[in-house]
Amino acid sequence: MSKRHSTTPLFTLVLSRSKETPVSRFRSIFAGRNGGAWYLLLCGLIGLLGLFTPTLQAAPKVHPPIDIPVETADRFGRLWIQASAERIQPVDTYSSQLLRKIYHRDHYGSLNANQMLLQWLCDPAFWKEVPLIYVKDRPLRDQFGEDDVHIPYARFFDERGTYLLMPEIETIYTQSLSSHTRHEQAVLKTDDKVNLLMALFEGRMLPLFPTDENGVWASPGDKDLPTSLSDSSSIHTLFPQLLDALRQGHQAEADSLIDQIARYQQVRIGELGLSDARKKAELFYNRADFFRTAFRGYLLLGTAFLLTFLFTRSGSSRRRLILALLSGGVVVIFLWQSAGMGFRWYISSRPPWTNAYESIIYVGWATVLGGLIFARRSPLTLLLATLMGGVILFVANLNWLDPQITPLVPVLRSPWLMIHVSVITASYGFFGIGALCGIGILCSLLRGGVPRELRIVGELTLIIGLALLTAGIFFGAIWANESWGRYWGWDPKETWALITLLYYAFVLHARYLPAFRNDYAFGALALLGIYPVLMTFFGVNYLLSGLHSYGYSQGIPMVGLLALTLPVVLLILIAGLRYRRHHLPNKPA
Repeated sequence: MSKRHSTTPLFTLVLSRSKETPVSRFRSIFAGRNGGAWYLLLCGLIGLLGLFTPTLQAAPKVHPPIDIPVETADRFGRLWIQASAERIQPVDTYSSQLLRKIYHRDHYGSLNANQMLLQWLCDPAFWKEVPLIYVKDRPLRDQFGEDDVHIPYARFFDERGTYLLMPEIETIYTQSLSSHTRHEQAVLKTDDKVNLLMALFEGRMLPLFPTDENGVWASPGDKDLPTSLSDSSSIHTLFPQLLDALRQGHQAEADSLIDQIARYQQVRIGELGLSDARKKAELFYNRADFFRTAFRGYLLLGTAFLLTFLFTRSGSSRRRLILALLSGGVVVIFLWQSAGMGFRWYISSRPPWTNAYESIIYVGWATVLGGLIFARRSPLTLLLATLMGGVILFVANLNWLDPQITPLVPVLRSPWLMIHVSVITASYGFFGIGALCGIGILCSLLRGGVPRELRIVGELTLIIGLALLTAGIFFGAIWANESWGRYWGWDPKETWALITLLYYAFVLHARYLPAFRNDYAFGALALLGIYPVLMTFFGVNYLLSGLHSYGYSQGIPMVGLLALTLPVVLLILIAGLRYRRHHLPNKPA
């Protein structure tokens, strides 16, 4: 059959081309690879630092006078509560959010969040004197003469009950939001925590009882209950009886009263469509702690990968067996993380990448997925991705990120949310692997040579990242036209996404310029590329104002992220001096 009448599809012809005549830059560099691992020592140290950084707090010395059994607290945690107008969730989730917000931990010594919530309700006088309110700002702590980061609730009031922060709060509220200093922001956050504890001590901020008016649930401490609520007396009697039973240690009576509240809820929420299956899923999600387990697993496996590369002989059967076992472990942890994202999706009824916490979790997931894609041809890629994924998830589990499941703002309620955000955010994971490859290349230059496989992996990941970023920007333009009536408006987020795209396009094409046709230039450019990514991903949302600043509840410590600039600059300078002195021979990949 002549070529003119051939029915073979074009993509089949392209894929059938021989390796000797590659059809793209991606395929040409993917065909060649080499071994090497010692240069990943720095990456391993990053993983070890994250693994062994203390994440648990020493048990407090305070012993509460009331003993609340874990079983009773967990039974209480299975009740429904109205967290917001659009979010009804288990008390277990609500109590964790409260304790994390006030105390900055999800436990208090051996007491879990459900026990702490009941402790506050049963014995307010005792807990007012206990250091509970987390205050990071040093000047604010000095103002109260406290060295500890936790300050008792009672310290914020004088002997006459006057709120000591009130004069400063009134002054701050007379200023514009953009002019607030870091200290003033800390005062506002502390004021929020004090008022939250005050409401809890008074039995407010605990909407357990569905009502007939406006869909707003009632709290036991509410003074004015809706007039149409036919059984308001039950609200005023059931909960006080529960607290009395807990104070007296009558566990069976307390359990029976909790069950009565549960039956009351069940009768009145029939029209709300609340699912017991969804509640059980959320309770399991809270207990499983998917992402904290995943980051520890990734860092352990990544460190084991690194040691295997360092201390086993290349090509040996022993190395192949260990790498196969470790790869299987990474797959298991990846599936565990994927299950956590699936549970979060099911619980929230929306894609799990709509706020800062979820976005970082998703970037970590995409990073490890990229490593698994190339694992068969390059175990080195899986090593990089596993370590990077562990570090990203470790960052997501730090206390300045709020894991709370929140309702979507109206502008995000679009099918394009899943397409645009998932594609463009996935590119950041591949750019992260490229930055690690840049670190590896520069560290390799300090010893005299760069393994070819590292350059290959770095360029492959940047190509994939650039393709995803380009597609994400295109999808975002379509969504912008639907939401705002224009495809492009030079919003800060759009501008920085374009800057990132142009930067990586230059990195991938710089090999055509003689001055950049070497491994040192590629490594330095790949490493520096993480900065426009960070600016696009974080900086725009918190340092600039624009249409894309929704969906993020609190600030990211950009100063901490940018603190890595000095070692990055030093590494680039030292590696450059080494390269220039020895004039390492280098051919384009």
